[in-house]
Amino acid sequence: MWGDKVETYLNNYKGYKIAFTGHSLGGAIASLTALKARHLGLVDVDKLTLYTFGEPRIGDSDVAKNFRDLVKESYRVVHYSDLVPHLPLCDGFFSDSCTEKAGWPHHQPQEIWYYNTDLTMDNSKFKICDANGGEDPNCSDGISVLEFAKNIGTDRGADMHLHYYDHKLDEYGPKGCNSAVKFGLSFIALIFLFIFNLIKH
Repeated sequence: MWGDKVETYLNNYKGYKIAFTGHSLGGAIASLTALKARHLGLVDVDKLTLYTFGEPRIGDSDVAKNFRDLVKESYRVVHYSDLVPHLPLCDGFFSDSCTEKAGWPHHQPQEIWYYNTDLTMDNSKFKICDANGGEDPNCSDGISVLEFAKNIGTDRGADMHLHYYDHKLDEYGPKGCNSAVKFGLSFIALIFLFIFNLIKH
């Protein structure tokens, strides 16, 4: 996809403003694509914008630092206690203790955190988080382990992941996604938690 689509497009539209966007895994792909485009010099820093929604971590603290330097206008939107932005786990647990250790998952900046606890995203209830660090304990990283446990045990975490800006994202596409997505997200979160705790011990 890179060579015959993205790279060709970027070469054909040099000097244009480019925006990459995506939700969930699509957000991770958009971030990595934006990073590669900048790294290869295909887009000028002032011509690139990135918007992601519910994006998982894509690298460690070294990747996050390089990302911050290469992709200056980057906005990573998180809907309250959406589980996916906390995967892979940065320290073996859902918490605010994500440190800048090489090899450990770490987000790139800049998080925009919508902190209302229902499925709406009220435009008066958001916080622009640390512009230099991707793991701000005063934003979604500050949500308690108990809150995430409630999400894993119910559909709430998956619902937060599938609702952005009052749109239910699993209704998009030719057929949409079914309820298996909710079960899958909770199951994946539990597996990551289990595996990471095994690795650490």
